[in-house]
Amino acid sequence: MLAIRRHLRNAVVDSPPVLLGDTILAAAASSVSFVVPKGYDILIFMWHHAKGDNVAPQALRLTFNGDGAGNYDHSRRAFNLASDTTNGAAFILFDFVGETAAADWIANGFVTIFNRAAQEKVVIGTVDNIKTVGVDAHDAFGRHIEAKWRNTSDEIILVTITASVGNIIAASRFTILGISTKGGN
Repeated sequence: MLAIRRHLRNAVVDSPPVLLGDTILAAAASSVSFVVPKGYDILIFMWHHAKGDNVAPQALRLTFNGDGAGNYDHSRRAFNLASDTTNGAAFILFDFVGETAAADWIANGFVTIFNRAAQEKVVIGTVDNIKTVGVDAHDAFGRHIEAKWRNTSDEIILVTITASVGNIIAASRFTILGISTKGGN
């Protein structure tokens, strides 16, 4: 929460962040969804200690309002590298996870999502991964994320996280906050 306060310190808003959803998985799941009430112009999506059950790293994917068509552009790169955008994707690839025995990637991060109905939805954030096995065991890797959803007619009312294969395992945590810049929420 402290990182969010610092991130928003200079933002001009009429209301403080409102917790819209917080899920700590009690059992493995192939997806996690959050319903977002209308009226929140800024969404903050966070994940903590997210892990998967596949032996190879598996992608975590983000979609909005059930849109699985090629309406997303995304880039996820190491902090020392320039963006390299994938265009026309069916999702936003925002992180990788893996299981303990072979590819133990622990994922943490957050993104800010600008959520105005008449504009493309821009997603900006950072990822911190810790790998706990292999030659780079206990190394941390940081990445920046830039993405967008090309929809210019709808507010985001549903956020869905899915694993590319397998499941997201128990104890993985996902949280979403909303901020209204218009007041009234």
